[in-house]
Amino acid sequence: MKIEAKYNSRNPLPDGVHPDYWETHPVWVADDLDDLTGPTAGLVQLPLHLEWTTRRPIRLDDPSSVLSGYATVLREAKHESDFRYLNSQILIRIWPDLFLPRKVREAWTRRFPELP
Repeated sequence: MKIEAKYNSRNPLPDGVHPDYWETHPVWVADDLDDLTGPTAGLVQLPLHLEWTTRRPIRLDDPSSVLSGYATVLREAKHESDFRYLNSQILIRIWPDLFLPRKVREAWTRRFPELP
């Protein structure tokens, strides 16, 4: 599910408005947490369109790597297929500790109230 940006080509910026990034960036949210069946062990190499900075794989045995990698996917997803890197059990476990933009966190918790 795609949550449209507040401002886009159909709803242009009013003169003088300087929006923050998240007002112009759509957020993708999974249709169902059960669809998140990504890996639970090993290394996960994200594609360039998701992780273009460090290009380090997500090390699923390292909590800080998992937090960073999952936050990256949730922020940068461009399509539902990008969620293939996520696992619902891991997401639910780490959700309270994820550092996410407010718009991303609200979109996911609106869709999935079971996220703690």
